Amino acid sequence: MGNQEQEPDGHILRRWVSLGDVISLALSIAAIGVTYGNLSADLRHTNETVDAAISAIRELQERDITPGARSSIAALVAKDSAQDQAITELRIEIRDQRREILEALTRVEDKLEDHAARSR
Repeated sequence: MGNQEQEPDGHILRRWVSLGDVISLALSIAAIGVTYGNLSADLRHTNETVDAAISAIRELQERDITPGARSSIAALVAKDSAQDQAITELRIEIRDQRREILEALTRVEDKLEDHAARSR
């Protein structure tokens, strides 16, 4: 125990961390840096490829659709939306009418039961 108190701090540090550990750490950090750099480059390349593909698709769409077709499609989409709205309104109206019919039937049944009770 007396030897440890007299050893300089650098010697204790060398006992805990060897030169191989430092080299391994440096190589690991370098490998991580290279891997990160490669992944960043791959991601950049992938983003560029995707952007190019999207641009090509848009160009094809623009080139293949004539202005008349474009306006016809817009009219069909508007008509479809209007029909969806009309269907929704009809469903609401039918539901309300069904509820009114059920309420009327309930009132008729109540009147028939009252009449039957008075007839007894």
